[in-house]
Amino acid sequence: MDVISVLEKKRMDVRGLEVVVRGRQREHDYPHYYEEIELEYVVTGKGVTDAAVARAIELSEQKYCSVKGMFGPQVRVTTGYRVIESEEPSQ
Repeated sequence: MDVISVLEKKRMDVRGLEVVVRGRQREHDYPHYYEEIELEYVVTGKGVTDAAVARAIELSEQKYCSVKGMFGPQVRVTTGYRVIESEEPSQ
């Protein structure tokens, strides 16, 4: 289950989702493993609440996403989000 599915179950009018990923690798030692990864969810919709997005991300990452667990404790993964209010009518 992903963020969109969770938001749709909450009856949120989601028009788009973009995930921006930024990472920082160690530079001096080989191999260049990632030390930090930042995920920013950018949700566009009409009337989408911050609380609904935060909960959808939490559920998606904790219950349904195994990728985060593959990094292990040596990689710091942070998550953030932005909600953009859409003015376009729903189709």
